[in-house]
Amino acid sequence: MTNKKLVGAIIAGGRGSRFNPVSLTIPKALLPICNRPIIIHQIDYLKELRIKEIFIVVGYLREQIIQFLGDGSEFGVKIKYVIQEKPEGSGHAVGLLQNYIDTNFVLFLGDIYIKVNRFLKHLRYIYRAHRDDVSLLACKVEENLERLKQNFAIILDGNKRVIKVIEKPEVPPTNLKGCGVYLFTPDIFKAIKNTPRSNKRNEYELTDAIQTLIDGGHLVFPIEIIDWDVNISSADELYRCNYLWFKDMGKKSLIGKSCKINRNAQIKNSIIGDNVEIQNPILIKNSIIFSDTRVFTGKDLINKLITSDYELQI
Repeated sequence: MTNKKLVGAIIAGGRGSRFNPVSLTIPKALLPICNRPIIIHQIDYLKELRIKEIFIVVGYLREQIIQFLGDGSEFGVKIKYVIQEKPEGSGHAVGLLQNYIDTNFVLFLGDIYIKVNRFLKHLRYIYRAHRDDVSLLACKVEENLERLKQNFAIILDGNKRVIKVIEKPEVPPTNLKGCGVYLFTPDIFKAIKNTPRSNKRNEYELTDAIQTLIDGGHLVFPIEIIDWDVNISSADELYRCNYLWFKDMGKKSLIGKSCKINRNAQIKNSIIGDNVEIQNPILIKNSIIFSDTRVFTGKDLINKLITSDYELQI
């Protein structure tokens, strides 16, 4: 185990086909959570951990991500990009980091939003206590187990150590799920090399590589510090994430900067991006309007996701 500083990594190369047609022009990592891209929220969490060096794996629509983030100096970090030319799974994407990372690192999957209080305090403590181990951020699903099917299930032994992880289980065997944030040692790279493609998707799954670590005797622990999380895989999940955010903040809606909104328009439970123009006195309810969008319709917008190019029903 190395004693070098902790670094960060973000996997942001996915195509997001379940978010079509929006994902045809916008990479998932740049989708807005209350008018800030998902990836900026993740960078903020890494900065809370005093992490300033971040490696981002990019692939699909990578030019947009690179242009937006640049070298990271605007956001107070140093960013290096790793290109995933062909999407072959989350395990493959993490494996590409081997030539760049030789220390413990915190990894975010690029389509995950988490809400955690005192993130720095909790994860720094875990890092000091378990330097040679793997930690998975986790939370219990109290109501709808369907949400667990989008992530991975975590099974513990009597000592609260992880003994099994199951990617997207059809029948969840537990209500404890992974949340797409990890604290890894460089041992994960060897595990990825020793893990075959999955039967389900014929890809190299990160969850399978974690199971390889467990089977090889490595200690893996859950960290249950998540208030709530959302896997942003569809328009309704994007709205749900935004809704939970402004509900937490005690707000009923959020309107961005430099907007031109008809004085008689009504905005309810909705997020309006920056530089949005709403021409007519319409009702906008349970909707998201992306930044730099012009809305000229005279019809009410209810349960809609509106971009400058597309309109989707939520």
